[in-house]
Amino acid sequence: MNKKLPEYLLGKFQLLGTVTFSVLFAVVFFNIYLPFSQTAWFNLDNARSFKLTLLFFAASVLILSLSKVCVYKLKNRINFTYIGYIMWCAAEILLCCCLYTFMTDHFAMPGVEKVTEVFGRSLIFGAISLAIPELIASMYFAINDKNNTIRLMNYDNVVTDAPIAPLTKQQISLFDNSGA
Repeated sequence: MNKKLPEYLLGKFQLLGTVTFSVLFAVVFFNIYLPFSQTAWFNLDNARSFKLTLLFFAASVLILSLSKVCVYKLKNRINFTYIGYIMWCAAEILLCCCLYTFMTDHFAMPGVEKVTEVFGRSLIFGAISLAIPELIASMYFAINDKNNTIRLMNYDNVVTDAPIAPLTKQQISLFDNSGA
């Protein structure tokens, strides 16, 4: 766990892909989860709920995007380890859950539930909606990197510093129009 994090998880494309996949996964997850929830306030029916829902998702995307930009900018200064990257992603989830708790307690459903209950529930669903896509994206990029490595290992015309072996003489047969 204290091994250095592979470069393929810290590239610009990978970080952008992770944010994009996480957002899409979260939108799908909440659309599936909302009809079964009695306490979630996400709603697109009335204007106030729509604005709060839109504000929450926009702020969450901003948190995730800024976090990944920070990872990209700091990757050459900090040697990210697996445990460090996991803690960084956990901090992203924690920030989004704090935002949800704040918005629930102050705007969406003030005083309906205890803040600790709202925060605990948001941690569960935040972990599901953000940790799972992070894990899936990481596995995808790991498999993609392994495939590229295998492809390069099977490549025959690799440039080396080794001297070129002399070619064996090859004979080419030429025939005229009479077949001789």
